Amino acid sequence: TITGAAVDFNSAIAYGSSGNGGSVSVTADDIYLVYAGNSIDVQGDTGGGSIDLHARDNFVLGENSSLSADTGSSGNGGSIHLYAGNSLVVYGDLSARGVDGGGSIYTGSGGGIDLNGIGIDAGTLAGDGGLWTIVAPQMTVLNGSTQGTAGTGPVIATTTDIQDGDLNNAFASGTNIVLQANAGDVQFDDAQILAASSSPLFLHVN
Repeated sequence: TITGAAVDFNSAIAYGSSGNGGSVSVTADDIYLVYAGNSIDVQGDTGGGSIDLHARDNFVLGENSSLSADTGSSGNGGSIHLYAGNSLVVYGDLSARGVDGGGSIYTGSGGGIDLNGIGIDAGTLAGDGGLWTIVAPQMTVLNGSTQGTAGTGPVIATTTDIQDGDLNNAFASGTNIVLQANAGDVQFDDAQILAASSSPLFLHVN
């Protein structure tokens, strides 16, 4: 567990080679993982661990960074929970893949949110697929598949637009999706949603 005003770190590992993965929890004003190779790994052999990153202001995960809460030989995927009070920017990969059931991934913001190019996998080899929940004050799902670029500095999200290409890629991994607007509406503007998966999946809009 790490608590501080601003956190900018390289990597953290809480790997369980013969059991469940461990846990990593960070609370700070700002959290930045923007350099190539920045990662958090809480994989476990019989169940994924948990990652909980809470930024009171701004959060950035760069396009070459990743968070993993996968399971290895059995069990369910773990959980990844990301929240920012002002701006959430996630361009990298989030994985909570399971063997007997998918895990859970949460990306939430009290202000702007930018997930352009995000990689999501909460699927599973057997059992029910996992869940990706996106929360913002309001959001618009647009047609697009642009890869966001964080560089080496802070990036601030000023809109709450979501790309249909990122949702479709999550579906392709066997991940269910929930879109939740806490203050306004969820709108679709020329979006094309394709659930290209052999498993039954759902898209819930709240």
